[in-house]
Amino acid sequence: RGRVLIPQAVADHRRAQRLASFMQHAGEPVEEIRGFTLTRFEIVGPSSVVFWVRVSEIYLVTVQPHCPELEWANRIGVRQSMNVLRARFDAVTVRGIDCRIREIRPVDGERWRASQRAAGTQESAEPAL
Repeated sequence: RGRVLIPQAVADHRRAQRLASFMQHAGEPVEEIRGFTLTRFEIVGPSSVVFWVRVSEIYLVTVQPHCPELEWANRIGVRQSMNVLRARFDAVTVRGIDCRIREIRPVDGERWRASQRAAGTQESAEPAL
């Protein structure tokens, strides 16, 4: 028999797949992103967000566990200083609540896009801020 997935289960499954695709192409953690200007973001898990800083710069950002409503946010803020985003100091803000950034990993954007084309999937854009 086939499985019947409810809409939330479908969304959770899709996000888990997206998170896995970014993790596959993520490098070692970095302490900061200099020249940080968020152009796009995608929520990929309960504590994971992908930031597009420039067309060619993608970062997988992990925030503290139990960030309220991050999974369902359609808008976020980013608390940073002087265009530098730092792990353990700065935060993603959801509905006025700061969720401290635990880890920042650069994603090899070219390899990630190539894997998406090979799999026949498209990039998903969510509005930045």
